Amino acid sequence: MSIFNEYARKLDEMARISFEEYQGAEADYKKAEARAKEYPMRYGVVDAKYMTKSARAQADFLEAKEAYTKARNNFRGSGVQFVELRNELVNAIRDEFRADPAAIDEKTIELLKSGILKGDEYIKLVEEAETANNPTMVRMIGKYAAEKANERIERYGRSDTDARYMRMAEHKSRSFTGENRIEDFDNMISLYNRCVNNPTLISFWNEWTGNAIENF
Repeated sequence: MSIFNEYARKLDEMARISFEEYQGAEADYKKAEARAKEYPMRYGVVDAKYMTKSARAQADFLEAKEAYTKARNNFRGSGVQFVELRNELVNAIRDEFRADPAAIDEKTIELLKSGILKGDEYIKLVEEAETANNPTMVRMIGKYAAEKANERIERYGRSDTDARYMRMAEHKSRSFTGENRIEDFDNMISLYNRCVNNPTLISFWNEWTGNAIENF
């Protein structure tokens, strides 16, 4: 769970409210439809009690049908409700992972400049910066790892072990940007839209998103 977990939980809350509104209107419609079929309009000599029930059933059905049509249309376009929340998440991630001069570790920079580090040591430095939640140093280490990897590949070829580790460190540094959170968020929106397009899938929402939300 990250500091951005609240955004995933808010998405989940909004999705469940939309599901409930749609399914509630659908259930009311089906119930009213069944009642209208039970008491269809009859002509000729009809019992007054039956006529009252029939009239009520038909009126309730028309009302429920109108409400269901409105709810269905609203549901079909409900994916737009996440746009603002996504923008808030993107801005929060940018703020959290922005470069900060005050976060620069000069001793580590000098070590990187020295050129004495082995490939696996770049990975260790990236991991330590990640643990310290220092995105600035993660990016700096990744930059130096990439430069050094290019030098070694040019000199020793792509099979060089240290160069491979340095590339791994670079790749690892690039993943520490919060972009994976945005990708996970977008995946949940895609799952929501699948439910919109096929409401029978709503029952799978928790199965599909439970772990993603918990670990967001």
